[in-house]
Amino acid sequence: MGNITNVVINVASYIPYWHPYENYKELYACRKDLGGGVLLTEIHEFDLCIWYFGKPKSVTCVGGTYSNVGLDVEDTIHATLNYENFSVQVNLTFWQKKAERTIFIAGENKSSSWNQEENKLQIYDHTNQSPTIQMQEDINTDLMFDLQVKDILSSSNSDKSKANILNSNLSLSIVLAAKQSMEENRAVNLL
Repeated sequence: MGNITNVVINVASYIPYWHPYENYKELYACRKDLGGGVLLTEIHEFDLCIWYFGKPKSVTCVGGTYSNVGLDVEDTIHATLNYENFSVQVNLTFWQKKAERTIFIAGENKSSSWNQEENKLQIYDHTNQSPTIQMQEDINTDLMFDLQVKDILSSSNSDKSKANILNSNLSLSIVLAAKQSMEENRAVNLL
């Protein structure tokens, strides 16, 4: 891939569609007193950034409550994770009716893009300008969570488990830095 030049991660959903059988305003994601907001709800994207790229140097974030339905949490954010020689743009919203989850990573020699809707990974080789499409296995969400729980339970005392806890703390630090950045309108360094 060569040196990374650009990364964009998008996650969008429409929270009234999540559980149409209940009042979405009562969901934890829509309530500050329950730890809601799009940053904490979609923290998984920051987990991915750590897994792919390590710890960022700083975080800059803009966003807020863009819906007009009286939520007391941020429903849309645009965060930039600043690394040594590149940055990662993370866009999160749960106020977009067309759902999407995409990841784009560009390097000097290759770029890759993935989208959840089609579950398609496309790799583009810049040296010979030929796209390659690789389909991933169909894995439903229930199976994914089942495999995750089994992995957690089988490695509860291992070094892997300790690393996961440290990375989880780092993800939370990124979210808290993003919230601080929105409040103070500035980049926040991660220690």
